[in-house]
Amino acid sequence: MTIKLDVVVATHRGLVRDHNEDAIGIAGWSIQGETPSIVDLLLDIDAPKELVIADGLGGHLAGEIASRVAVESFFSAEGTLEDRIGAADEALHGVGISDPRSFGLATTIAGVQVHPDRRMTVFNVGDSRVYRLVDGLFGMLSEDDRHQDGGVTQVLGGELRMVVEPHIFETDLADDILLICSDGLTTVLDDDAIAEVLALPLREAAAELVNRTLEAGAPDNVTLILCRMRHDER
Repeated sequence: MTIKLDVVVATHRGLVRDHNEDAIGIAGWSIQGETPSIVDLLLDIDAPKELVIADGLGGHLAGEIASRVAVESFFSAEGTLEDRIGAADEALHGVGISDPRSFGLATTIAGVQVHPDRRMTVFNVGDSRVYRLVDGLFGMLSEDDRHQDGGVTQVLGGELRMVVEPHIFETDLADDILLICSDGLTTVLDDDAIAEVLALPLREAAAELVNRTLEAGAPDNVTLILCRMRHDER
């Protein structure tokens, strides 16, 4: 059995940061760059495939390196999702050991693994998020690792070597719109504003979410993946 996903990817460094510390991973390859962009893809799900966003910690050393290393290490690792997330964590600590100037690299990660039988597994560490819109109901599937004061409680890498405990949740993929995003979106737009935009076609919705974030000042990088199952596959 094979299903197809329409996927739209958008990223922008925002209006305050001088570079983009977010990285995107789609089915084994990664996107990262300074140029604002929107990319459309049609993804065949003939085997389990992942869509991932990593957000290098702003204000920390080389956040753009941390997010890229995490995505690339996640895709190159084998085993369960938990194993692969752990491998990304180890890779970041390994960079710090091999190059003391890079000690403390840290990033969040969030994404979904989609299966040909229309199951999907949601996973995250940190405060990048996964949402779904289905039958008019919009809600978060991921779980924030965040203090009430706003700081994150768990990341990949970082100055302290801790056991990473990813949030992993399995559900079904139906007539959903999935949104994976960095907190550059969710700290600016609330759930109601995001859900309203998702009534638009995917590419228009992605552009509008970025535009509204920019209109609100975009203090951080904003990166998102929107996807839904191709209509003729239902």
